[in-house]
Amino acid sequence: MKAIRFLCIVYTAALGVAVFIDLILAITTVYGTTAGVGCNWGDALIVGIGCHGFPLQHKVEFFLNLPLFYLYLVILSFSNIWLALFTIIIWLPILYLLIHWARRNTVKTSGLAGNVNEKSGSA
Repeated sequence: MKAIRFLCIVYTAALGVAVFIDLILAITTVYGTTAGVGCNWGDALIVGIGCHGFPLQHKVEFFLNLPLFYLYLVILSFSNIWLALFTIIIWLPILYLLIHWARRNTVKTSGLAGNVNEKSGSA
């Protein structure tokens, strides 16, 4: 279980890095420009990040568009059962971490509450 949790943490951290880079690009680049080398925000029916002028541009573009892909899939998943299943699958690592965190905090909270009641009942 620790290996699964570790992979979920790495996956979620990579997604967080992509969100951070997306925000930096949104603040520092001109919207819609394609001149030069680099990545910038643009739109072709939907908003996304386009990269151009360097060898790994398609891989970097996929990585930077991944957070947007998560949002678009949630919106589009209502139209197709297969998209809904795929949406659930890609959200599973994040949901796993949230459930793990909630269960851990619930156990700690209920354990503390039990100790407080025992002390106050004996006094």
